Amino acid sequence: MDKVETDKLWQLACKAEAEKQHSGLEVWNKWADQILCEKEELVKQGKWSLDREPFETIFDGLPTVGSSLKSKETSEWMGKARVDFSQRTFDETANFALFKFPYDVSFAETTFNSWAVFSGCTFFDSVSFQGTKFNNLTNFRNAKFIGTAAFHSSVVFAEVALFDKSQFASDAQFNCVFHRGAMFGSCVFAGTALFGQVKFLDSANFPSAQFFGRCFFEESSFSKHASFNDARFYTEALFGRCKFDGPANFSKAHFSSADFNSIQSRNSFSLAESKFDSTPNFIQAYFSEAPRLDNIVLEDPLKKRNWGFHAPDPRPADFCEWVIAKDGDEQARSRTLKKMAISAHDYEQEVNFFSNELRTRRFWRDKPFSTGAGRFWFGILYELTSDFGRSVLRPFLWWLGNMGFLALILALVRNREGECTLWNSVVPVEIYLSFINSLPGLGVFRSQQKETALTYLLCAKKDEVFPFLDMIFIVHGFVQAILIFLCILVIRNIFKIK
Repeated sequence: MDKVETDKLWQLACKAEAEKQHSGLEVWNKWADQILCEKEELVKQGKWSLDREPFETIFDGLPTVGSSLKSKETSEWMGKARVDFSQRTFDETANFALFKFPYDVSFAETTFNSWAVFSGCTFFDSVSFQGTKFNNLTNFRNAKFIGTAAFHSSVVFAEVALFDKSQFASDAQFNCVFHRGAMFGSCVFAGTALFGQVKFLDSANFPSAQFFGRCFFEESSFSKHASFNDARFYTEALFGRCKFDGPANFSKAHFSSADFNSIQSRNSFSLAESKFDSTPNFIQAYFSEAPRLDNIVLEDPLKKRNWGFHAPDPRPADFCEWVIAKDGDEQARSRTLKKMAISAHDYEQEVNFFSNELRTRRFWRDKPFSTGAGRFWFGILYELTSDFGRSVLRPFLWWLGNMGFLALILALVRNREGECTLWNSVVPVEIYLSFINSLPGLGVFRSQQKETALTYLLCAKKDEVFPFLDMIFIVHGFVQAILIFLCILVIRNIFKIK
């Protein structure tokens, strides 16, 4: 339908509503159902033909709008099914609740001076609100957009815009200004969600929203509260260069890939209990208040990867099975997160991000046999012995194992031919010597007992074997001292002792 035919049908629906004979919804949907039945008949008769058929449900895939025609009947049907409300002014409430729009709809450059109600509407193909002005409350709750939904070219929402529980099967394009609250709670975005350069002058609410396609909020501005708590981002979430002047809440959100580079936050910023499948990018981000990072979950950035032929593998041939970060900037992203944790005085996360920073340098910055070889191997040793200062059990088990190892050596060199002195303790002499050597300084205070134990252990072989044992004692004591230091370091990290 052209603009004149669309207006006639709308006036007929309004008249029926005013005369109480039938509701405007019944009049409009009777026409829409007839149009949809005609399409079904064309399909049955084999006269319906498009290069690409739009999908009928948002969960089957992403529909393609603007398909080229292949049949005269299809072209005629589209001419009848198209709705054109462009350049119209609605001074009274425009109630389109539960309306069905079988094909393309245009509200381009339309002005709504009163309420615009589209709750429960179904748009079977694309809908355009190019340059539209919503001067009063706007309600799109539970609406279904099967085709592309375009709110672009400086669309203005002067009052609250309600999109709660709406479903977008294809791309959703928003290039607009929200002067009052924008409510997108529990929305489903199956295609690309484009919110780039949008101005939210009041609260922006996306709690429990689901983004199955890429999500663009780059260079958008949030003047007041921005809520993305419990939101789920299944692919890329791009918030680069956004401005958050009010509190920003991403608590319990789940990100597959998140980019917050160069954002500016001038109020509280919460990522509490959020989950990241890959390391988020906060490089050059600015926070006037320390961000909250409590209990966030970050997937291990090191994985087994196969570069194939599209890029050179930074690992030497003998290390191709080792885990590695996805790129050379991973350590910079981890270092930025560490700085954020330091500013928030979150010591637990600080240690976690520090460990990721060291580990992600491997092969990219630190090579096993060239530049950074010391950091490469000592980092691995630090990880094995104490999990980068996070595990008190590891250094303690190493300490016990090292003590047992020395006891085993002493048992092997023990003189079996006779005893030069008595040993009255129930503790075996090998374990006693290994124990006092495992506690730095204890051997000094018990030098007489140590001498007696060595005499009992070695007897006539003492002069022959002692120089060898003395070197072992020194090395063993040094290693045990390091392991004790690692235990103390872990306890310091656990109890946040400066």
